[in-house]
Amino acid sequence: LGLIAMLLPGAKVIHCRRHPLDTCLSCYMGGILPARAPFVTDLRHLGLVYRQYERIMRHWQAVLDLPILEIVYEDLVNDLEGESRRMIDFLGLDWDERCLRYYESGRSVLTLSYAQVNKPIYKSAVARYRHYEKHLGPLKAALAGG
Repeated sequence: LGLIAMLLPGAKVIHCRRHPLDTCLSCYMGGILPARAPFVTDLRHLGLVYRQYERIMRHWQAVLDLPILEIVYEDLVNDLEGESRRMIDFLGLDWDERCLRYYESGRSVLTLSYAQVNKPIYKSAVARYRHYEKHLGPLKAALAGG
């Protein structure tokens, strides 16, 4: 974010947060190549990396004069139009109903979630960690600071 603030004056950032256990579980199960991010294969290490991410975000929010809108993933899933309107308004853009039908754009997306962004938002990923909770002890401990 520091580099963005330096290179793109007037930039605005949308930061989407998600429940930490769901975020980490998604990384763990998401097909990220361990060669690129070795921490994704170890739940404890993943939790430590997540805590670092949170610390770094707090730092940038405190020291930068950079407009950052925080969106909560679970709120977006439950109120797509309301949260989409918040983002569009934050960016100073005009509302377009097509924002709610983003999956109809036909654009290629080169991310791990490529199959998901071509479909409407679904709620099954919210609190998905609960299905695996008994296996998440090391992750929970790391997220709690242990």
